[in-house]
Amino acid sequence: MATYQTKNGVRRLVSLAPHDVARQLRERLTNVSDLCGKLGLKVARGSNAQKATICCPWHEDRTPSCSVRVAKDGTIAVRCHGCGKTADALGLIAKVHDSETNFRETLRIAAELANAPSLAPTEHVAERQADEPVCSNTDFERAWSFTIEACGHMRTAAPHVAEYLLGRGIYADAEAVGCVGLPRDTRPLVKALLSTFSRSVLEGAGVLRPGHDAIDWSDHSLVIPWRDPYGRINCVQRRCLDSRTPKYVLPPKRSPRYPFGIEYAKAALEYEGPTAEIVFVEGALDALARRRVARERDERAVILGVFSASAPTAGLPLDLIRGRVVNLALDVDAAGEKACAQIYHSLKGVALRFVREKVTGAKDWGQALAGGSDEERG
Repeated sequence: MATYQTKNGVRRLVSLAPHDVARQLRERLTNVSDLCGKLGLKVARGSNAQKATICCPWHEDRTPSCSVRVAKDGTIAVRCHGCGKTADALGLIAKVHDSETNFRETLRIAAELANAPSLAPTEHVAERQADEPVCSNTDFERAWSFTIEACGHMRTAAPHVAEYLLGRGIYADAEAVGCVGLPRDTRPLVKALLSTFSRSVLEGAGVLRPGHDAIDWSDHSLVIPWRDPYGRINCVQRRCLDSRTPKYVLPPKRSPRYPFGIEYAKAALEYEGPTAEIVFVEGALDALARRRVARERDERAVILGVFSASAPTAGLPLDLIRGRVVNLALDVDAAGEKACAQIYHSLKGVALRFVREKVTGAKDWGQALAGGSDEERG
């Protein structure tokens, strides 16, 4: 898959990642009647460039029951009201051309139909890399921003999640940073999502379970957005509310790239002044718990949550840390001590000095604030 860029008057051939090519093709294939005509699909009377009804290619459909339309994101969305199958333009092409197991061939056909030969696969371009995100950052943020907005107010839409956060003493802080709860009945949410985004985007973002009209990991109903320094959602972590495993789940091929709370750090440090500390804890919920402790102590501090004790230095804001006191307040266990050592070595020469704060009578700040066992409160 290749295209051209012009730089300093020189036109160069450059390769694009498969998901970028797929996105560009979806954005080009937006005329419903034209696409259906090129695929040889008979459309029902009254169909147009924005919407058509066809006989479903996924099941034996004697009367047209499959809707093909332009969704709110401007791309084509397909949904059969008979068998329930959903797809986007590429999924429809793959089914008609029997290339559902050959992504490269589907992209080649789509590029031909879109009259975009520069987007056709080449022999020298590999399929999606193992560590490559399943959907683009833009699609990911749009899908999850919509989902979070659609979930609504926690106390009304997901009282079980609100009760959990209230029990931990962090409801107000969680609500302030955009945490939401999935409702027990997610069917209206799924319907709203499928009416706005293509299925491939929703599955790639980890919102929908692959191959099903259902929320992926729906029992992990606490939704925690992790953002970049500009406030854009770059990952979403979800937690179950009991002791089942896995405790947390992440979208496919994604993990947070910056500490939790990074979007507030610069403004908060300017407000708190040059003597404000930067406090590192482990995880989003501990960060929220430690924020409440900071308020109760009337501390001048900015609290950031590292995503994992095994990789605590990802995205550390060196420019904000320089010349400040760093408080290492991670978990009181072997992993926490190791993470503190890693952060210390990473920031040595940047921070003014270091403090190691250990929570009293508990393993972490969430447990100290709410009480309970590690299994219940971790």
